Amino acid sequence: MILTVIHFFDTNGGSSVPSSSLVKTTGDSITLPTTTKNGYKLSGWKDENGNVYEAGKSYTISNKDVKLTAVWSDLDDTLLYGYDFN
Repeated sequence: MILTVIHFFDTNGGSSVPSSSLVKTTGDSITLPTTTKNGYKLSGWKDENGNVYEAGKSYTISNKDVKLTAVWSDLDDTLLYGYDFN
């Protein structure tokens, strides 16, 4: 039996994605969207089980409805500062 499932993207305060919900058939693949949020970097999309998937990568549709929520990292945590003592 082929199931049709709905995938919903919660940007968690980020910019909207082209399609916030998708209706797909089990086994289909989608490319996870990217989104932006001032002062933050998108770390990926987290499902209800805590699994995080990288934006821009392929994601295979499971056999149940799934909500993926954007996970953000503070940009200050990703900056590296260097100082030359010479």
